[in-house]
Amino acid sequence: MEPQDTTPDVRKRQLEVYRSMAPAERVMAAFEIGEHARQATLDGLRLRLPDLDEEGIRAELLEVLHGELGRQVYEASTRS
Repeated sequence: MEPQDTTPDVRKRQLEVYRSMAPAERVMAAFEIGEHARQATLDGLRLRLPDLDEEGIRAELLEVLHGELGRQVYEASTRS
């Protein structure tokens, strides 16, 4: 799937950079990209749901990432 927000020239350069990386560097880049996406999602949830505390934001994040199952697991883990 081609990104919609990247020109073909930039995409070609991205691929060249990724292909020139050592395997461990690619793994680290993937983790960093994932962490940036997670943080952006958390920031968006905080903006859209300003009345929720951090526990509520975490519950929403789990639902965004894992659907209803994420919500159920979160609720089960907080019962006690």
